[in-house]
Amino acid sequence: MPRFRGASRGAPDLAVEIVSPSEYAYDVDEKVALYLAAGTKTVWVVMPKRKHVLVYDDRGVRNAELGDFVDAPAVMPGVQIPVARLFPEI
Repeated sequence: MPRFRGASRGAPDLAVEIVSPSEYAYDVDEKVALYLAAGTKTVWVVMPKRKHVLVYDDRGVRNAELGDFVDAPAVMPGVQIPVARLFPEI
């Protein structure tokens, strides 16, 4: 297997996008579409202002709020992370 310097080639199994206040919704939507088209299995879009996460995977899209968990069963079977852990200031 060839070795690469810097970023690895190919799509990540799990992508986590943290939305900044200056980003537009269509830009984030475009990133998600590109990740999924490239073969990423799960994309988490973290929304810091409202403190929730959009989870995109082969099950569709779901909204995970503070009392919920995020997961990526195709990548990390059995692992569930409380959404509140992603926002430590709470």
